[in-house]
Amino acid sequence: MEAKPRIWRFDGDDNSYLYFLERIILEVYERNPSVLPTQLERSVPITPKTTSDATCAGSSTSNLPNTNVDSLVFEIWNPPSLLSHTSKQACHSKALKRCSNKWDSVAKRIPKNQEDWKLARRTYGLESVQSIESYLTDIQKLSWIRAVNIIAGCSITDLGNCATTLDQESKRLQGISNVVSFLFASACLVDKEITGDSQISDQALKSYFRAMGHSLRQDGDKRLKRFKTGVTGIIRMIDRIYLRIGDPAFEILVYMSLSPIIIERVSQNDIDYTVALFSNEKQNEAPRRTSSSFYIVHLLNLWRPDLSLEIISKALKSHLSDKINPTVNTVGDLDLRRPYNWIQGQTSGRCLPFQGVVLSVEAQPEVFTEQSISRSLVTVSKNYPDILSDQRLQTPLNELSATHQDHDYIVLAKFLTAVGGTVDNVFFRRLQGERATCNAEGELVHTGSFNDFPLIANNWRMTNAIKFLRHQKLLRDDGQLFSLDPGYQQTMEREIMQSVLWKLIAIKAVVYSFPEHRHFEPLNYLSISKALLPNLKIALRYLQEAEVIAQLDCSDIDKVTGVCLSGSYFLDISWKKTILTVASNFLVSRGKCLSRIQIRQLALARLSHDQPAHELCNKVQSLIRFHERVDQRSNGLFGEMILLHARLLVDMDRNNEALNVLESCQPYNPGNISWVERVQLGDIEFLKAQVSRFQGNFVKSLFIFKQLLERSPTPHKITHQIAALQCELGLFNEALFILEDDLSNLHTLRFFTGSRLLLALLEMYVTKATWVAAQRRQDLKATRTSAEVISLLGKVKSLINELDTRFKEQSMLTKIDELDRFRLRIASAITKHLIGDPVEAVAHWDRVQEASSKNWTVSQRKDMN
Repeated sequence: MEAKPRIWRFDGDDNSYLYFLERIILEVYERNPSVLPTQLERSVPITPKTTSDATCAGSSTSNLPNTNVDSLVFEIWNPPSLLSHTSKQACHSKALKRCSNKWDSVAKRIPKNQEDWKLARRTYGLESVQSIESYLTDIQKLSWIRAVNIIAGCSITDLGNCATTLDQESKRLQGISNVVSFLFASACLVDKEITGDSQISDQALKSYFRAMGHSLRQDGDKRLKRFKTGVTGIIRMIDRIYLRIGDPAFEILVYMSLSPIIIERVSQNDIDYTVALFSNEKQNEAPRRTSSSFYIVHLLNLWRPDLSLEIISKALKSHLSDKINPTVNTVGDLDLRRPYNWIQGQTSGRCLPFQGVVLSVEAQPEVFTEQSISRSLVTVSKNYPDILSDQRLQTPLNELSATHQDHDYIVLAKFLTAVGGTVDNVFFRRLQGERATCNAEGELVHTGSFNDFPLIANNWRMTNAIKFLRHQKLLRDDGQLFSLDPGYQQTMEREIMQSVLWKLIAIKAVVYSFPEHRHFEPLNYLSISKALLPNLKIALRYLQEAEVIAQLDCSDIDKVTGVCLSGSYFLDISWKKTILTVASNFLVSRGKCLSRIQIRQLALARLSHDQPAHELCNKVQSLIRFHERVDQRSNGLFGEMILLHARLLVDMDRNNEALNVLESCQPYNPGNISWVERVQLGDIEFLKAQVSRFQGNFVKSLFIFKQLLERSPTPHKITHQIAALQCELGLFNEALFILEDDLSNLHTLRFFTGSRLLLALLEMYVTKATWVAAQRRQDLKATRTSAEVISLLGKVKSLINELDTRFKEQSMLTKIDELDRFRLRIASAITKHLIGDPVEAVAHWDRVQEASSKNWTVSQRKDMN
């Protein structure tokens, strides 16, 4: 057969020449598809703008003509295609040799034809709109931002802190684990581009790798760099495939099931090979609109709703966001031009609320502009009375049906007024997310979003209401706190304070958002609770009004009780007693059992030393005798009673009796241990380890504490105990390592000041310095101190100064702060001895003795939890 004419001189065979042409054509097509003719069945000859032919000196691919694709002119050519079907197969056959063995297994999972696509969608359960909604919802549930509940100023390091939970949850869902991993890495890349700081995002990635069992200890930085390069390469690969086959390209991210190891090792040849698997022509089947939901920018927007699609796509260097329909916060047959009833949370048509990705939507809502705001019904900031004179605003909330978006800002203002006028960003995020609670079987479950105030659930309407109030200078925010204008708030209060309905909404919103148990969200429990305490104080006032609590549903009883118990772990003793009294009165009014409240009140009496330990012990035993264990949840409460009983026995130095009491707590059903039982059993093991330590059995105690390290995430009190035991065993370096490692992660947790961690580290330095000095007694007698001791004492002085400043304000100290300051004085006295100042040391010991005799007995210096 006569050889086809060549445009360029090329000394290789026909297959090599055709492969070269295809590379050139595809590269140009990907840069600018419009320059190519639509008749892709015909080949497109390539003619240089210059008249001279390019030359080639060799047949290898390394000696291909070095042609600049930007200098090529394309014209339609009528002869038969140079890139025949047979030639393309030959090209692809050569390309296969360029694919690595590991990537070959990935390539085999990628659909190539209609049957492959159908099989893949059926395998991963993505055949219908409903199944895709469910898939995307599962991904969104794993969002780190929902766990941290922060939009503005969110830290990428929180991703690393939530990595273990994230990985464990995602592995339960078919095909999601690796997608979540890829999204996590993409989120880190976005954060790095936005902040310009790669250190934090790199640390988050390393934490995530550790959680997934992929160690980066050897050549960690190099491997991390390769991994990030692999992520960006795959994103660009999918973009290139999109230009060939359209929207279905985005589904490939799911089907490839990329593990971090494969991403780290992907090469440019692997990527080119994968792109070459698809022809330049669109697929025969019509692309599904839902496929665009898997576009990496859209998926990442589920986790980062605070960032625009443009910012995300720019950070990821993806250039398709302007070619793909952007996402909105609604899924279903929703016409957003219809009037919206924010009381019922629906339009006159069918609406399926979904926060994140659009699957079908006909029209997008108009966004507020300065012009549209100026056309609003009233100018709020200039005339408050005009708002209240609007007859529609006098209508009771449960009868009001707003027919215009301009009313949303008034509803939002009333809501903010009802919850105190100032709210943390955390508050809104938690109302929009799921709520963790315990069901009747004692298992941890997550409920849907807050439905008692539908405006919160509609991101678009909520955002526009906030924009309106901001524009009218009625709402201030610093990126974290939202505060109503005081004058406007005072005006709103005249109506709100007379409304039982708004008080009910405020109570339900606060109860929904406030963490019910410290173990539900252990990493962020402290930060979330402190952010919401001001709003809890407002809700507590409403809970003391009989006409308000009479309107609460039976389903609210457990929620209110749980939040009151959780809130009793904060602030001073007066607040603790007040919130428990309110909870007790609430339960009495409903004729409910008070056991949970009574146990907490007795525990509080133990901490405040209101009653002798033996009297409290008798009361706890009485509760235990009358308590019925009928299921896992009631057995969990029994475990709480046993714990308090054992702690009281320890306070009375009856340690062996305490251990016997702890042994009496066993699972209700050993074959099916509930979540609440596992929590109590963990606390029981913790107390056993403490008792062993009190008895001087350090090895046994350390063994138990190390077993508790497997709990995820590990509470700080466990690492503190391990460090103290290692110190007592003379393992100072190991003890310092575990505390310094905790300290290095402090900045990842909001509101976590680290005072107790710094105090533990201070005590460790003092103990090591004392031990080192004791080993060099001859130096002490010669009034000379070793260099190591001097170095340690330098660190001690620095920590003493920092902690002394924190504990300076007497009026701001809680009972635990007083105990911490007591420990600080002891450390200061020992330090004065070590530096050779006995006069100051005696003065510090006098202060220690005075504080001890004034405030505590020995028993009160034990566990304060």
